[in-house]
Amino acid sequence: MQTTGNLGLKKPEGTDIVDIADLNGNMDILDNAVTSKVDKVTGKQLSTNDYTAAEKTKLAGVAAGATNYVHPATHPPAIITQDASNRFVTDTEKTAWNAKETPTGAQAKADAAVAAAKADYIRQPGYAATSGTATAYTAVLTPAPTTTPDGFGITIVPHVTNGASPTLSVNGLAATPLKDQKGVAFAAGKLLVGKPYTFRKVGTDFLAASGGGGEYGTATAADVLAGKTIGTENNGVVNGTIPVRNANNGVGGTGHHTATESSVGVYTSGDTQNYVYVRPNPSMSRVAYEGDTWVRAAAPDLIPQNLLAGKTVLGMAGAIAQKGQTTASINTAWDGNNLWARIPLGAYLTPGGTANTADIQIPVAQARADGNIQSGNIRNGVWVYGVQGTLQPKLYAEGVSSNVGSNGALYVEGLAFRPKVVIVYRTANGTFAAGADMGNWTRGIVNTNGQFYGAIFELTNSSFWLGYALYQQVDYNWSAWG
Repeated sequence: MQTTGNLGLKKPEGTDIVDIADLNGNMDILDNAVTSKVDKVTGKQLSTNDYTAAEKTKLAGVAAGATNYVHPATHPPAIITQDASNRFVTDTEKTAWNAKETPTGAQAKADAAVAAAKADYIRQPGYAATSGTATAYTAVLTPAPTTTPDGFGITIVPHVTNGASPTLSVNGLAATPLKDQKGVAFAAGKLLVGKPYTFRKVGTDFLAASGGGGEYGTATAADVLAGKTIGTENNGVVNGTIPVRNANNGVGGTGHHTATESSVGVYTSGDTQNYVYVRPNPSMSRVAYEGDTWVRAAAPDLIPQNLLAGKTVLGMAGAIAQKGQTTASINTAWDGNNLWARIPLGAYLTPGGTANTADIQIPVAQARADGNIQSGNIRNGVWVYGVQGTLQPKLYAEGVSSNVGSNGALYVEGLAFRPKVVIVYRTANGTFAAGADMGNWTRGIVNTNGQFYGAIFELTNSSFWLGYALYQQVDYNWSAWG
């Protein structure tokens, strides 16, 4: 069974059985749909343009005849509000604007002003390198001046050092003398090549405005230290010629000034203190000190008794005697710890019995040596007056031991030396044994009950075996000698 597209009404087909319930359902659907319809009002038509209550209220507020408004052709200026972007311009303002200079005209006026300034060599001096000769300089300025009136200024850089009484011609105008600030013509060599000099026209001369017109003293190169410079009236800046004496550029020695015998002396000042005086050599050419001036240094220890005889230090002869081989005085003593040998005063510098050595001999009576300072009388390893001892001290040890082995020999160890002679004895029964180290071999004997037997005798650097048929677990006294 099919249904309608809008309300869903059932549409029986030819093969369907008609059902009353379906018909009633369709009727109910139609009845409900009819309730939402709009009734037609007489004089009104239906339209797709919806007309709202708000629009009806708006139309109600329109004044009668509103559709008859006509816009005026002109308005008074007062009704327009002006702001930063919108202003009225008056005829006066337009006239003033039209009278302003154009960029082209302004540039032309600026160029003219610059040209006029460049041509004004009174307010703004010109600058040029010279050509011509050392006595007749020429210079070219741009723009070219037609005259050189009073106050005319120019700075020149000479291409050559000037000759006597030089002149200057600017752009072919009349040659004008160059003079210093005092109006004196320059001497030759005053205007140096490559250096700038400024002049002003005063009357018939170019007078120096800078460089070369100042006041100078009387100092010359001979009055100035070497390495320093000074400005002079006629020669400009010159180098000083007074030599400076120091460790780097002096004369003689390692660079220091070398004094002569006539310029060094030792004098007593009268207060018991000696002084060394060093005087600059007055015969030398001028150096960095003046006249016959002495330099004094205190030397309180510069006295004869502090100097070697035969030596002279700064004019002071020494008085200390030099000694060579000397015999000490008999007045010598042993205080139990030190041997005191009294020797004459002097400097022991002269070689004596041994080359390059000053010897001091100590008599036998002082050294208490007689004939006993021999190696055999001095313990081994000890030195006495240059003699090394060879005397070996006696080595001895003794003790009691019952360390008897199964072979009947007593064994003792822990000695601090290698034994050479050993005796073992027992006082209770008169038993004893003796052994000796014979160098390449050893020998020993044993006395037991009056019978003598050959004994076992073996030794090391710190122990020994000695005996034969000795009783075990019995104490034996023993003695050993190294």
